[in-house]
Amino acid sequence: MGQDRSKVTDCIGAVRHFNRFYTQRIGVLHKHLLQTPFSLVEGRVLRELVHGQKTTATMLRSKLALDRGYLSRILRGFAARRLVQITSCKNDGRQKLVELTGKGRKAHSLLNTRAQRHAASILDKLSRADQQRLVAAMRTIEKLMTSKSS
Repeated sequence: MGQDRSKVTDCIGAVRHFNRFYTQRIGVLHKHLLQTPFSLVEGRVLRELVHGQKTTATMLRSKLALDRGYLSRILRGFAARRLVQITSCKNDGRQKLVELTGKGRKAHSLLNTRAQRHAASILDKLSRADQQRLVAAMRTIEKLMTSKSS
C-alpha cells in the first residue's frame, strides 16, 4: 500500500513539475500575453468572440469555465476600450450579447499573429522529427486529459 501511495505522489509531482515547466516556457506567467496589453484569459475571451457569431456572456462563462464576476470585469474593460459591444438580448433582457468591434478584431489579429510566431519559434528549435514527436505527445496529453475516464 505504501508503495502505491509513493507512486501516486511521484506522479503528482511529475504533473506539477510539467505544469510549472510548460507555463514558464510558453510565457503565460507574464502579466501581458505576447507583449500585448492582454492577459492570457483576456486573450482567450477575444479568441472565443472572433468567430463572428453573437454569443452571450453566459455562453462565454460556460465555455471558458470563468467566474461570473471575473468575466463581467473583463467584458466591462473591453467595452471601455471599445473592443466589444454589449447589448441586451431581445428575448431575455437579463442575457447580454457580446460582439467584437472592428477594434476588437484588430486586437485579436495582433494576438493571433504573435501566437503563431511564438509557436513557430518553439518549433524552429526542433528537428522535423522532434516537431512531430512533440505534436504527437501534445495530442496524447490532450486525449488523456479529456477522456471519459478522467
